[in-house]
Amino acid sequence: MKKSNPTLHIAAFHDSINDTLGLASLLRNAGIQAQAKNLEDLPNLFETLRTDPIDMVLHLSEITEPNLSQVVKAVAMHHPTIPVLAMTQNYDVSHLNQAIAQGAYDLINLDNSAHVLHVLKREAERIQCGQRLVKLESIQNESERRCKTLMQSSRDAIAYIHGGMHIDANNVYLETLGFNSLDDMEGSPLLDLIQSNDHAKVREIIRSSAPKTDEVQTLENIHFKHQNGNEFTAHVEFSAATIDGEPCTQVLIRLTSSADTKALEEKIAKLSQRDPLTGLLNRQYYLEQLGKSITLAHAQQAHLVLIHLQINYPVEVRNKIGVVGRDALIAEAGRLLEREIGSAGLIALYSSNVFSILMPSTDNSHQATVDDAQKIAKQLVSRVGKHVFEAGGQSVIVDATAGVVILDEHSPALHELLIRAERVNAEAANLPSESVVFFKPKEKDASLAEKDEHWSRLLNDALRNHQFRLLFQPILSLDGDSRRQRYEAYVRLLDEQRQYIEPKEFIESAERSGLSIEVDRYVIQGAIQHIVESRKRGLNLQLFIRISTPTLLSADFYPWFSSQIMDAQIYDGAVVLQMSEHVAQEQLKQAQLLLENLQRIHSTLLIDGVGLSEPVNQLLNRLKATWVKLDRGLVESITKQKANQTRLLESIKALKQHEGLEVVVPHIENAASLQIVSMSGADFLQGNFIQAPSERLDFDFSSF
Repeated sequence: MKKSNPTLHIAAFHDSINDTLGLASLLRNAGIQAQAKNLEDLPNLFETLRTDPIDMVLHLSEITEPNLSQVVKAVAMHHPTIPVLAMTQNYDVSHLNQAIAQGAYDLINLDNSAHVLHVLKREAERIQCGQRLVKLESIQNESERRCKTLMQSSRDAIAYIHGGMHIDANNVYLETLGFNSLDDMEGSPLLDLIQSNDHAKVREIIRSSAPKTDEVQTLENIHFKHQNGNEFTAHVEFSAATIDGEPCTQVLIRLTSSADTKALEEKIAKLSQRDPLTGLLNRQYYLEQLGKSITLAHAQQAHLVLIHLQINYPVEVRNKIGVVGRDALIAEAGRLLEREIGSAGLIALYSSNVFSILMPSTDNSHQATVDDAQKIAKQLVSRVGKHVFEAGGQSVIVDATAGVVILDEHSPALHELLIRAERVNAEAANLPSESVVFFKPKEKDASLAEKDEHWSRLLNDALRNHQFRLLFQPILSLDGDSRRQRYEAYVRLLDEQRQYIEPKEFIESAERSGLSIEVDRYVIQGAIQHIVESRKRGLNLQLFIRISTPTLLSADFYPWFSSQIMDAQIYDGAVVLQMSEHVAQEQLKQAQLLLENLQRIHSTLLIDGVGLSEPVNQLLNRLKATWVKLDRGLVESITKQKANQTRLLESIKALKQHEGLEVVVPHIENAASLQIVSMSGADFLQGNFIQAPSERLDFDFSSF
C-alpha cells in the first residue's frame, strides 16, 4: 500500500471559517494534504493544542483579541516547537519586522497567493523535516545501542579510536591486549600497543581520508605488544564509524591464525545473498541493491530499467509437473535469464514465478532508455517462450510476460517503485504471451505527484535533447505598418510519435516543479536566435513570448534575460515578454519591477487576456505596459451577436484612452470577424484566418 505524506494540521485566527478553510484548500491544490481549524479565542487555542495534533498556528495581524504576542506566548507555553505565522493584508517591511519581533516565524502577505503558498509550503517542509529528523535520531540511537550490544557479544577484538586515542573497546579487545578494564585503556594511543616498525603504516591510515569513507582499509601482519610483554601478529581492519554522533574509526584485530576464519565468513556472507532454489540473488539483498540504485539515479541523474518478468503456465501444466517440477522449472528459468542479462544487470526471484531484473541504460535520455528497455524485455520474454524446459521428468513449454518501470532522477521511493512494477506486471500477465507493459500514470487515476513526475521526466528529456519546437503566428498591423514583422512565439513539445503537445497539457506541472523557468528560457533563446538570423536576411522581426509565473518571480530572470539581449546586440525591443492579466494582477509588484528593468534595455511587456475584468484600467494605470491583447471571449461570436460586437468596441475604446497603448485583437477566425475588427479602432490583429501558427517565419505581411 502506498505510504502517503502526513497531513498538515493548521489552526488559524482568521476573519472567518471560510478563510481558514481556503488556506487548507490552497495547500491541497499544491499537492499537500492539509486540514485547518478556525480559532476564536485563547481558551479555544489552549483546548486545541491539548487535544489536536497541531503543526502550525496562524494569526491575522488585524485581529486584536487575542493579539499576535499573546498567541505566540500561549503556543510557546504549551508546545514551544510549533511555529506561529502572522498574516496580513497590508504587507510591508515594517509590519514584517514587527511580526518577527513579537515572535512570529514569518509574515504572510494575504494579497499575494503565491507568497501565501510559498510560506506555508516552506513551513510544511520544515515541519516534516523536523519530524523526520526526530525519527532518524531515534533510529540512530537505537542503532548505536544495538551496535554496542553486538560489539560486546562479538568474538572479534573491536575498538574505536578518535585522534589515534582509544575511546571504546569490547572485552575481547581488552583481553587480546592484556587490559583488565576499559578504564585502563581509555585515552591511550593505539600506537603504544604496536611495534615501532609498523607505526608508519598505521599512522598513515589513521591520518588519511580513507577511514572517512565506506571503504575498509586492511593492514596485514601488524606486530602488537601485549601488556605482559609478549608480542603477537595480527591483521587489522580500519573503517569509518560514529559514536554519539561523532566521527571515529573502528579498529578490528584478527589474529593471523584466524585468516581462514575470515575467508569462511566471506564465503558465508556471499551465500547469505543467494536464493537457495535458483542460485540468484535473494529478495532481501536484491531489494537493498535496488534501493541503492534509486539513490544513485537521484544523485547522478542516471537511467535504469526495472523489469518484472512473470513465468506463465496453465493449471494443467502445474498439476502435471507438481511442486518439485515447478521448482526445477523456475530454477532453470532463472539460470536462463541470468545468462541472457550477463554481468551488466541484477536478477532475483521476486515471488514464486516472477523474476525482478535491474539493468542499466546505455543512454542518458528517457526515450532512449524506453527503447532500450523495450528491446531487452522483448528479448527476455521471447527467449523464455522459445526454451524447452525439463520439469517433472518431461519437457515443458511456458510463456512469459513483463512489466517495465524506468528509474531516473524523478523516481519515487523503493516501496512505490515496487508497487508500480507489480501493477504493470499484473497488467501484462492478462495480455497475450510475450506482452510487455510499461508503467505510465493513467490520467484519470494518476495522483498529482505522479503527473508531475511524468511531465518532469518528459520536459527534462526534451530540454536535454531539443524536443521542443517553436511555432510563430503573425500579428498584423491595421494601419499598414510594415517596418517590422511581428509574430507571437508558441512552444510545442514533441511526443514519442513526434506529434505536438500544447503547453496547456504540461504547464501546470511545469510551474509546480519549476521547470517552466527552463522552458521559458529555452523559448527565449530560440526566439533570439531567429531574430539574429533574420537580420542577416534584412528582416526586422519582433517576437512576443509568453512567460510563466515562476519566471516572473525568479530573482535571476532579468539578469539572465538582459545578458541574452546584450550578447545578441538587439536593443530595439525585438523581444516583447507576454503575461496574462490574471498573473499581472496577482503579481503586480513583480510585474512592475520587471517592466522597469525591461525598459532599461528598450524592451517591454504585453498584457494578455484583458477586457473581461473591470479592474483592467486600474491595472494599466499602475503597470505602464506598451501592449495589451484582448481576451478571446470578447472576440468569439462577434459575427453572430450584436451585443458582443458592442462590448468589443467599447473595450477597445476604453483601452485606447491609455496613451501609447497598442491593442491586439486575437482569434480572428473568418472574414466577417476581420471586417468588424478592422473598423474597431484596434491597432493589430491575429488569428488563424490570417495564418495558423507555423514553424516558418515567411508570412507575407503585404498580402493583407
